[in-house]
Amino acid sequence: MRVAFLNISMQFCSFFLISGITVASAASLPAAQAKRKPAIVATIGTVTRTDNNTGRIVRSVVIEPRQIAPRVIESFSNVELKPVSQTVIGDLVDKASSEHGVDPLLVAAIIHVESGFNPNALSPKGAEGLMQLMPETGRRWGARNAFNPEENIRAGVRYFKYLQDMFKDDRLALAAYNAGENAVQRYGWIPPYQETVEYVYRVGRKYGENRRAASVLAKTMPFQSKVEVAAADIASAENPQKDVLPSYRPVEYYVDSEGKLFLKTR
Repeated sequence: MRVAFLNISMQFCSFFLISGITVASAASLPAAQAKRKPAIVATIGTVTRTDNNTGRIVRSVVIEPRQIAPRVIESFSNVELKPVSQTVIGDLVDKASSEHGVDPLLVAAIIHVESGFNPNALSPKGAEGLMQLMPETGRRWGARNAFNPEENIRAGVRYFKYLQDMFKDDRLALAAYNAGENAVQRYGWIPPYQETVEYVYRVGRKYGENRRAASVLAKTMPFQSKVEVAAADIASAENPQKDVLPSYRPVEYYVDSEGKLFLKTR
């Protein structure tokens, strides 16, 4: 009974003591400071209670969370996407390819398969732009904005040149561009993924078409450059025409148990 009475007494004493301090503190504030509105940022308060076990007064400091105004981010659908002419894309392909020693006809074939020459292409997996760079890959090779055609092509060509130097085989470089370099290293050849096998085949077929078109144009127009052939490829993607190139027998492909790709005509 005596301990309980002491605890109750101490609770009343602490209540009156803290109340007195609070009133005294408020009275000592200047008039201008007392009239000032509280800030929106975090406020600090104290909670005082009596510990039932020890009977001591315990004071805790409470910091309320800061109130942060919501940040409005403009949705991607509201961003104006400007079209890019085929001439500009052709010049960018030629410039980046010549800088890094990659055949522009092969770069044009990659872009044809990857995005259909749409600089604003965005895949369900998050690949962006003409050469369909994943955000981390684009940043790794210097593209701060993958939807910028110049940055996208330069970064994509730099990455593909890196893969060419690593695997010393365009087929493996294309497979790594699609499935990742680790997958090619793991299998030692084109990974037996249907998407990757079809990707290598489609880019290779388009590359062959570009080279045949360049060969024909070289005979009829000796001063025709590879970049102009690539620009023609872009134009054909935008305005497809039939019977531009001769037709060939269909090609079949299969992958054996070791993961090797075999091609044959019917």
